[in-house]
Order: sequence, then structure tokens, then C-alpha cells
Amino acid sequence: MRPLRLALWAFACCGCSLIWDDTAPEIPLLGAPPDISLLPRLNESPVGNQAFIERSPSDWWLMMEERNGFIHTLRLSEPVQQEFIRGRLLAVARSTFYYDAIEGGNQVVVRRWASNQGYAVPTKQGTLVPSQDGASSAWVDQVLIADGRMLQQPAQVAKPFRNNLLFSLDDQQLIVRAPNNLITVFMVSTGQSIVLGNYSGKLIVDPLGNLLVFSSAMVVRVPLDGSPPALLDVAPNPEFGLFDFPDLIYSAGGEIRRHSLYDDTPPRILQSGAARVLGFYSDGTVVYSRDSATHYIYGAGDGWLGKWHFMERGFFAGLSRDRARAYWIDHAATAGGSGELMSASIGGTPNLLGRNVHQVSELPDGRLLAVANRALLGPQNRIIVIDEAAGTARWVADRARAFRFVPDSPQEILVDIVIENSGHDVVRMAIPPR
Repeated sequence: MRPLRLALWAFACCGCSLIWDDTAPEIPLLGAPPDISLLPRLNESPVGNQAFIERSPSDWWLMMEERNGFIHTLRLSEPVQQEFIRGRLLAVARSTFYYDAIEGGNQVVVRRWASNQGYAVPTKQGTLVPSQDGASSAWVDQVLIADGRMLQQPAQVAKPFRNNLLFSLDDQQLIVRAPNNLITVFMVSTGQSIVLGNYSGKLIVDPLGNLLVFSSAMVVRVPLDGSPPALLDVAPNPEFGLFDFPDLIYSAGGEIRRHSLYDDTPPRILQSGAARVLGFYSDGTVVYSRDSATHYIYGAGDGWLGKWHFMERGFFAGLSRDRARAYWIDHAATAGGSGELMSASIGGTPNLLGRNVHQVSELPDGRLLAVANRALLGPQNRIIVIDEAAGTARWVADRARAFRFVPDSPQEILVDIVIENSGHDVVRMAIPPR
């Protein structure tokens, strides 16, 4: 893998902007970096992985897997609470996470956070796949176990496991695809099963609870109760885009198409000359790429809106709230996934806003929050807020490699601070006002 990685680096960096200097971004950067050391760390030791957990509606927690061997949970609203769990993180879901309780020996005890429930599995080498909200989970290695119930021994699950194990919307059924593409649905509570048939391709559970299969030449809807499948479309290389309920938006045969989830009428063509969807908006605006997701590293590609070719090989960041401007990170097919932050009125001439930008989000007041100077991870990384209308940029945080908006608190962010050892620190801070 090392030679391949170096080869990708050499290829990807050709013509790209790997520049650290005090003149970046092109818009003047005003002020001095704030002293982050004055902000308290949320973590006790360097953090490896972290995630927001909505334990109950609007009750948000931060889960941090720290390098000291503990999983640290912290409530983000009053009253503040925290917990330290000795364990190894296995998987994260929307409302919980699963961990190995490390109770000794080679046996793994899978436990769900904030619950007394747990079950033993035979080895440490397996993969845990949770349902979307975390109410159920499946463990697979030599055996397949769901919520402690043995379903297959030996397991008949295609690799990679996470692509071939899915839960139904109600968490009551586990969809399993075998190496020969045979798909079986198990009832988690009883172990009873239904064979659906042989299907290759990407698997998605739609909002109505049916299984959608995107094979190399067709899109098929497969009911989980064993009812006859329905052929939705026949076209080369279909690729899932998104759900715009009650419709499915996807690409196939060089087109962006819309198909109702309720009937089998022919799909409508939204855009011709397209390989995949980059963005879809409620007014019907489609942003698309003519490059496949595998054409460049990390899924970078060109970007189009109608006949306007605005992006060469980067990542689409979105349209402004008034749909008048587009934002994107161009020339980002690099090993670090960073590039030039660009902005333009629809159909207009692009403006360069920042170099070596890795992450960007539009704020409610129209400014842009961005991680810049991040050609590579390091102490030179920083977060800035860009006011394109005023032609200025201001410091938010130095030595900062990423940010996340605090749920239900849109004026606050969690910032990942680069430290010398492995992992990072996490601080909570307010977004500077305009």
C-alpha cells in the first residue's frame, strides 16, 4: 500500500496548491489567532474518534474514544454530565454506541451504551454493525449473531461485511447477503428467515421499508416480506443519489433520474450528460458531475449546474441559501483532500477565497467557516471565517484541523486542536460575530 499511496500523492499533487504561507487566503486575513489554551479541553487524554449521540430527542452527548483506553461521554447541555467507560469502541449509531467491555480473556462482551444489555461473542476479530438508531446490532466473524441470537454458524456473509448487512427501518429484520449474492432476511427476535433471491450491487433500504438494489444494469425494488420484486429501471451503471420523498433521485445511463417510490411508472429525466448527483434542492436544481466517484481520489470530480462548468476536480460545498452563489473546493484530488475554496454567482466568474481548504460551511449570516492551510495535518492548520461581501477573513482558531457544529446550538462549534502526540484535543467555542 505504501508505494501506491506515494504514487497517488505524486499524481494528485500535479498542478494543485500545496502552499503554506502568511498570504493565504487571497482575501486578507485580519487580526491575530486567539489563544486556544485559554479554552478548557473537553477531553482528558488525546482523542482518536468522536461522534455526536442523540441519547433522546434534543439530548445531545459527545462520545470521545480517548487514547488512555477509556470512552468518554459528555452531555452538551445543562445539567452537564460525563462518564468514563473502560472499553474498546466497536460501532456508533444515532442514539448510542457499542463497545467491548474488556472483561478478560479472548471473549468479547458487546455492550450498548446507557443500557444493561450485552452479549458475548467468540473472538475479538469480528465486525459489529448497528441498526441506524442503535436499538439492534449484528456481530459477524466466523459466526453471525444479532442481539445475542445465533443466526448462522458458520456465517455466510459477503465481504466487506458492512456493505452486506443491513437492518430494516424498524430494527426487527436483518438483511444478509452471502458471497454467492443470495440475500436472506432474518427476524432478529426469532431467527426465522425469508430468502429473497440473488442480487448483486449496492443495497439501500428506502423510506417505505423496501430493499433497493442498484446492480450494474438495473434498479430493483425488493420487498422484505418475500413479495415479488419490481423492476424500476433498466440502464447501465445506476448509482444511488438521495431520497426526495416520495421520490428516489439517482444517476443511470448518463442521466440524473427521478422515480416514485410508490409506483412503477417510468422515471423522469432531470439532467442529461451526468454521471452522479452532487446536490439536489427543493426547487428542482440539480448539481452534478460528469466524472464517476472513482475517477479521482476521495470521490473528487468536475462540477456542473446546467451547462455551467464551474469545477474541474474537487468537492462541491453547496449553493448559498438564496441559491444565488455556488461554493466549492477545487483542485482537491490530493492526498490531503484539500484545495482552493472558490465562490461564484451562478454562471459567473469564480473568486478565490482560500488555499488548502479542507472543510467549509455557510453560516446563517452568509459568511463561510473554513478549515484552511491544511494541505497536510499539522500545527499550521487553522479555522477562519470568511466574509466575502466585506472582502475579509478573520481568525477563529489556530492549530485547528476540523470543526463540528454543536447540535441545537448553531453559534457554537467543537474544534479539533492538533497536538504533538497521536490524536487531538477538543474545545468548545462560539463562532465570532460579524
